[in-house]
Amino acid sequence: MLAVDRVRALPSLEPGSASRMRSGLIARALSSAGLMASMGGLVQTLSLGEEALAAARESGDPAAIVDAIYVWLFRADSNAPAGHAAEWHAAAEEGLAIATDLGDWGRLSRLQLSAAMIEAPHDLAAAEVWLEQATDAAQRSGNPQDFAGLAQARGRVASFAGRYPEAQRWYRESQVRFHAIDDQRFELSARSELGHALRHDGQVDEAEAEYRESIRGWQRTGNRGAVANQLESFAFVAAARGDWVRAARLFGAAEALRDIAEAPMTSRERAEYETEILRLRQKLDEEAFGSAWAAGRRMAADEAVAFALSE
Repeated sequence: MLAVDRVRALPSLEPGSASRMRSGLIARALSSAGLMASMGGLVQTLSLGEEALAAARESGDPAAIVDAIYVWLFRADSNAPAGHAAEWHAAAEEGLAIATDLGDWGRLSRLQLSAAMIEAPHDLAAAEVWLEQATDAAQRSGNPQDFAGLAQARGRVASFAGRYPEAQRWYRESQVRFHAIDDQRFELSARSELGHALRHDGQVDEAEAEYRESIRGWQRTGNRGAVANQLESFAFVAAARGDWVRAARLFGAAEALRDIAEAPMTSRERAEYETEILRLRQKLDEEAFGSAWAAGRRMAADEAVAFALSE
């Protein structure tokens, strides 16, 4: 956020080309910050997208407008942190039209993937159509980043549809592609999602093996929201094995870390979480549940990770 603060502090200029250049610089910094915030699961993504789009419009820079729209669309994705259903079609169509006019197939593909993710929880058929369009644009761009992102998006849509073996194949392909371009953050993201797809497919041991690797990676990046998600994943694994006290303790640790990081769950994560917590309360008496939860909340982040990794 230091770069954002610096560009925000740039002196105002009289209307003209210099002023538009200033707005464009601010828009690009805000869009980049919004993307980083989204990867960290931070609620600031939404306000940064709004601010970036306003600055981009002031700049009149078509590419800056497309990039800002891409970040702004997180507000329409109910599966993004703090995202909410909102009218998004007009903004998406504007961005798609600009990217098409620019002949920028990479930006076009990324916008189409965003549309697919927005549609997926509600209309899988529509999401698949967007994915096909994104595939065509990615092939035109020839950008390895676009192919890696496309594979990950296909994994997500397959997961939404309950096609977990297919999702696993896409996540593995995405992981390999991100590794090839040394995009460690998204490689970790693909690995985490592979763990989820394995767990939902009943392959608990295989899922845990993925979580063991990914939680270490997220710990190194300092992404506390992602670490909290992985602690919750270990809790799901513990519950699947009938270790209810361990699960409650891990959930408590994850809750504390999310509070510190100000990183809320996505709506999909919340639904699965609440179902599991209800089951935990049925398996444990109130005293045992409360004691384990409180013990988890008292753990520091590194202590919680060590506990999750312990046998």
